[in-house]
Amino acid sequence: SDLKPYCPAEPYYSRRLLADTEPLLLLACDGIFDVMSDQEAMDKLRELGAPNDATGATRAAQHIIDEALELGTKDNLTAVVLNLLPPPA
Repeated sequence: SDLKPYCPAEPYYSRRLLADTEPLLLLACDGIFDVMSDQEAMDKLRELGAPNDATGATRAAQHIIDEALELGTKDNLTAVVLNLLPPPA
């Protein structure tokens, strides 16, 4: 395909063992990571605190997208934030 140099078929991902100290998982496209590192994105999420419901997770994902726009990304943007902690009792 003519787009092959621009749309690689190999995804970028990082793999790590999650501990109880890592309450969030961020799934995002390269438009986010064109303007911030993995660590910077997670630091921005940690500043917000762990969302305790779907609305909070949606707001956290939108925050990452807004940050990427402020930093001048020119690519498409998708972000999903998952709270890995059990709901509060």
